[in-house]
Amino acid sequence: MKLRIACVIVTGLMLAALACADTPPVQPDTSRGAAAAAPPAARPAAPPAAAAAPPPAPGLPNFVAVVFDGLGADSVRGPFMAGFRGAFSDPTFSTERPGVRTEVRLPGIPLSNRFRLLEGTPATGTWQAQVAIEWLKPGQAAAESSGAEATTAERAAPTKPTSSNRRAQVASKAKQARTIAQNFPGARVTFWALSPEAVAAGARVMPQRETLRFRFEPAVGPKFWSQAGRRAALLLLEALHHQSEDLDAEVRIRLEDCDRGGQ
Repeated sequence: MKLRIACVIVTGLMLAALACADTPPVQPDTSRGAAAAAPPAARPAAPPAAAAAPPPAPGLPNFVAVVFDGLGADSVRGPFMAGFRGAFSDPTFSTERPGVRTEVRLPGIPLSNRFRLLEGTPATGTWQAQVAIEWLKPGQAAAESSGAEATTAERAAPTKPTSSNRRAQVASKAKQARTIAQNFPGARVTFWALSPEAVAAGARVMPQRETLRFRFEPAVGPKFWSQAGRRAALLLLEALHHQSEDLDAEVRIRLEDCDRGGQ
């Protein structure tokens, strides 16, 4: 009897051992602690804001609409306008500034052209200008621009004549200027310009007037009218750059082979 009971007990113990071996160990529940320790999930990045419109590029040209008066026949208007347009297409201009003596002009810093000619109906936001031409005969041009003779002489003469020879050179140049004035034609140019802001405000026009005495080939023909048109355009471009403050008030655009007088 005792042997049978012992066998039953041993058998029970073996069955219990086998049951424990088949059952996986119970792991402690650490899910709550792990969730608490883990960093919060990153939120999706917000889409980038729309980029602001870029500002206008520096150096953009200003457009100017010009009205002309007094050009004359088509044989004059065509070459005159060709020279006028050509000046507006130049990227830079030579300038001149006052010297110690007011009648002497010294080379200045080249000026970058900030204006382009707009032909046709002027649009909103454009500059407005007018150019009126009165053609002068040689003698008339000499009488109206006599004040430029000293400038012409001093340009080619030493700034400080210290000898009789140099003084003679100045006198010779002045005589040459008078001879040119008596034989070369000229033009009286009346012009004005208004900025878009001045146009919108209804500003009053302030015309400027200069008498030009041309020192290039006096033969009246297409080449002459074209060169005259270029000089007239340079006068207007000078006024435009003065108003836009791209050119100092005392600095001028240099007009080659041309003397400038007063009104």
